[in-house]
Amino acid sequence: MDSPPAPIDRRCALTECMFCTGPFEPCAYCRGTGVWSAERPTREESGSIGWEDVIEECRICTGTGRHHDPERLL
Repeated sequence: MDSPPAPIDRRCALTECMFCTGPFEPCAYCRGTGVWSAERPTREESGSIGWEDVIEECRICTGTGRHHDPERLL
């Protein structure tokens, strides 16, 4: 079993975020790396559909690597 990644020294845009100020708990989507990877379909020159790797900042934790799961208001 892999050990959890080291915390990334970043915060989200909220000034008083309880997830950024609390103990490090890795994001479930990026596993604490702050980076998310997936594939998207692309059309090849021959007309066939291929797949292209996409690597971007995790949208769930805004690249902090920290678990962010706000309470539901409703």
